[in-house]
Amino acid sequence: MISIIVRKPYLKQVDKHQLISTAELTLNYLYQEKPGDLAILICSNEEISKLNFTYRNINQATDVLSFESYEVNPDSGSYHLGDIVISYDFALEHSLCFSHEVGLELLVLLIHGILHLCGFDHSEEGEKQKMWTKQYEIHNLLNISIDQLPGEHE
Repeated sequence: MISIIVRKPYLKQVDKHQLISTAELTLNYLYQEKPGDLAILICSNEEISKLNFTYRNINQATDVLSFESYEVNPDSGSYHLGDIVISYDFALEHSLCFSHEVGLELLVLLIHGILHLCGFDHSEEGEKQKMWTKQYEIHNLLNISIDQLPGEHE
């Protein structure tokens, strides 16, 4: 099951069905078996900044955070893959900088977050190339065309 929480100011700007569909297709591409549950939160720069400080000791907003989970849902027996937090404010800023829709940027950040939950990272050059390659594969699968990937502008 994929659950999405969108904070009040962004409710009308976020297409939950598109996010769920993208998450499902991404997870199905990455996993042969049922991947498990996933929770997604769309929030403000202020909220993600607090989470970034609490869990990473970095006192600033970021575009996306991924929190792995190794828990099993006692109600369903399903494995909980983890939680993804996306800053709508950051996504809007990216979309304006790179001239595409904010909805598209949310999808790109969601895919990026899922890849982190699946063990991909971009802290070292070799890992970064693997992650970007996988990201491009998923973008192609979903017909997502953008010039910039998260992290490439930093």
